[in-house]
Amino acid sequence: MKRTLLCLAMIATSLAVSPAVSAKAAPAPQLVDSFDKARDTDPTYGLNDSLGARQSGTARGVTYTRVAGTWESTNPPPPYYSQVNHPNTPGKLLFALTRSAVRLDAPVAADLNDSYTVTATVDPDPKSLGTPGDWSSIMLSRTSGSVGYVTNGDIQLGLTVARNGDVQLFRSGTALFNPPLTATRAADGFHVSVAVANASQANPSVTVTVNGAARTIGLGTALPNPYLYLGAYVSNDKQISTVDDLTVSRVSRFADNFDGANDVDPGYGLNDGLGGRQSPLATQTYTRVSGNWWSYDPPPTWYSQVNHPNTPGKLLFAISRSAVRLDAPVAPDTDGSYTVSATVDPDPKLLGAPADWNSIMLSQSKDSSGYVTNGDVQLGLTVARNGNVQLFRSGVALFNPVLTATRAADGFHVTIAVANASKADPSVTVTVNGASRTVGLGASIPKPYLYLGAYVSNDKQISTVDDLAISRIDPYPNLKYYGYFAERILKRWGNHIPEVTGFANLHWISVSPDYDNPSTGYALSDLDSCPAHSCALYVGDEFFPHETCQNGTCPIDPGLVRWKAFLEKVKPYQDKIGAIYLKDEPHDYGVTNADLQTMASAVKSSYFGSLPILLTLSGGKVNPNTYVPAEVDWLGADDYGADAARLDYLIDTMERMTGGTKKIYLFPPTVVGPYTGQYDTPEKIQAVQQVYFDAAKRHPSVIAIMNFGPWVEAWPGQPITYPYQIPDIWATQERLGNAVTVKE
Repeated sequence: MKRTLLCLAMIATSLAVSPAVSAKAAPAPQLVDSFDKARDTDPTYGLNDSLGARQSGTARGVTYTRVAGTWESTNPPPPYYSQVNHPNTPGKLLFALTRSAVRLDAPVAADLNDSYTVTATVDPDPKSLGTPGDWSSIMLSRTSGSVGYVTNGDIQLGLTVARNGDVQLFRSGTALFNPPLTATRAADGFHVSVAVANASQANPSVTVTVNGAARTIGLGTALPNPYLYLGAYVSNDKQISTVDDLTVSRVSRFADNFDGANDVDPGYGLNDGLGGRQSPLATQTYTRVSGNWWSYDPPPTWYSQVNHPNTPGKLLFAISRSAVRLDAPVAPDTDGSYTVSATVDPDPKLLGAPADWNSIMLSQSKDSSGYVTNGDVQLGLTVARNGNVQLFRSGVALFNPVLTATRAADGFHVTIAVANASKADPSVTVTVNGASRTVGLGASIPKPYLYLGAYVSNDKQISTVDDLAISRIDPYPNLKYYGYFAERILKRWGNHIPEVTGFANLHWISVSPDYDNPSTGYALSDLDSCPAHSCALYVGDEFFPHETCQNGTCPIDPGLVRWKAFLEKVKPYQDKIGAIYLKDEPHDYGVTNADLQTMASAVKSSYFGSLPILLTLSGGKVNPNTYVPAEVDWLGADDYGADAARLDYLIDTMERMTGGTKKIYLFPPTVVGPYTGQYDTPEKIQAVQQVYFDAAKRHPSVIAIMNFGPWVEAWPGQPITYPYQIPDIWATQERLGNAVTVKE
């Protein structure tokens, strides 16, 4: 790490930072990334840090992934080759040392006019330490699996801007500008705009503008929902290349192209290969439902299949009526709007009736049977083979007359745009192959589940869905908080809250004197590092001083003298504290039920009484015989070797212990240790992070994730582990933290 930072530091003397000048953004872009405020530290070097602060627009919170950026390898280079907000290039995405690239983890989306725009300010080799032909690149690809090199065959639109001002546009490796466009560098580099019109057509129009020089050309291939890659050709280890002020007119935070699934019994591809076919930002499963008005029982699994040999890259409905539900709700953007789009094709072989249809449905219920005119389907759209389009609200038809569209070669391109979704009368705009209509829905629909279905009238016909895209979903609707245990616990272990505020919003902190060195005193000033109302303040030592908790007994401080004094000490920091964390694992230390109740009552009656009160049990104490005071609001359990079944048991038991009245929080392990059991390698620790999040999906009572492991001596003789020692685990946790903390 030190050697790497030194390498960049060596060029600091020759790198003078110019004042930032924002690129001219497209009108109302949904995503803007200033690259400011990120914490550029090992191991992730700021790439996905502070997204909630540095990104703006209705789609903020989109992560990036490093990719190779070269034709020579499929493996990305070390993470320090691309950094955000480096001290030498503040507020920029930096490429250094050699060729590399990053991918935006949600695809660009076309608007209702079938167009989109990407802009950025790029500066290839600003100090002229490479060659005049070294370039920055902006690339668009149909696949999220590209290595991100500008002339690769899977880069349908690749733009290079060289240090000497030469600008070239490529389509799958073929140069389209002859001669190249020429631009003159500005003080801060090159302000680039790539505007694509008629994106879903066979020959979209592409207008490239660089510092005022512009050229328009036909691309020669449809490119409706591409992934954005940013890269650089850095020819030596002294030069750099930067990107600033990225804007994207529109993005889909969830997308599914239905490609690559293995369509075999028993699942028939419905949930196969999600990582390859869906947007990396959010992968999500589906559930088969009835698709009928007269039954909740789903039909046989083969009635709906993905990537069938006869309909590759599509969701197929066959034999009879059926439907599927996306297992995460659609979520509104910050302006209260959302968009769902797909290409549907009812009865493409004309083997049914002209009125047979595909349906796209939105329901506040996760338990609908998925029939379009059901009462619990607040928004139901049918697109019939004959082009008739009807919109329903709880069974009531809203289009009179019906909207009429003409089928395209691949079916009907459908977009449903909902504005003011939580209001009493949201505005709904339906667009099908260019035909459009806007109506008031007459019923709020703030966070609905999406259902896709089809009316198949005989066992010979089929109906298909392709290229599903949703502006935003909430994969973890009940998870509200994410953070780490012991971000600050002992003076000698340090205060690590500043390291995680960019992607965490729940910070465990103790400011009590070190239990093994009371002379350290209270670390009250460390509370200043807590963002407002974000710290879970540990008070266990104020009720049960460490020196009296010995040999299985742990008596409470007589008269609560220490607690009363503590309340006065922390009073100036009330706005930093968002929760109170009681004595950790009190039953294991010998705390009596009576003393546990005294502690909970004292906290509840203090000025902290309106805050959530947290109590953590060890996994072995999660049983009906364990006492939980009524004052406790959140109940947690740590069992670091737990698998999915064990987590379900722990959560179910805690719910039963408390009559379902408490919120639940969980402790995923972050570091391999004797206490992690079967998770005995970093790879297994990385994988189990998702196991905990999947458990949260299954249990709506789970409100928070509090990771355990870094910065503490978790086991006698085990050294402290720091994030730079677990780069892959840390990167995974950073992504998951963003999914929880940046939802709007």
